Amino acid sequence: MIRVIAEAGMCANSVGWAHTAVDAAAEAGCWGFKVQLLRAATLTAADAPRYDMLAGPANQGEVFKDALPYQVWPEVYAHARQTGLVPFASCWDEAAVEYSEAHLNPEWYKVKFRDVRERERS
Repeated sequence: MIRVIAEAGMCANSVGWAHTAVDAAAEAGCWGFKVQLLRAATLTAADAPRYDMLAGPANQGEVFKDALPYQVWPEVYAHARQTGLVPFASCWDEAAVEYSEAHLNPEWYKVKFRDVRERERS
């Protein structure tokens, strides 16, 4: 069975965009809807240079500063579930996992392979 997952990332730092993305993913026939739960303060140093070549802010602090607060995700997850999507996230720190477990009732998480490999080495 092939399952298509809509990768919504940080949802353009907009709750409205998140809801629009949910509707688009459902209309496209996706199985899942994946977002990123993160806080800029625990993800990067404010002045760390960007690691991509895209236009926009010069440092990672600026890129991630407007990440959606965790408190908006329950309504987005509920919307996704109402449309038949399976919502889940990449959680970038322990606080994100704890919030997800307490408030979002996820069936799945996305874990980066590098994170698994680094844990195996320690």
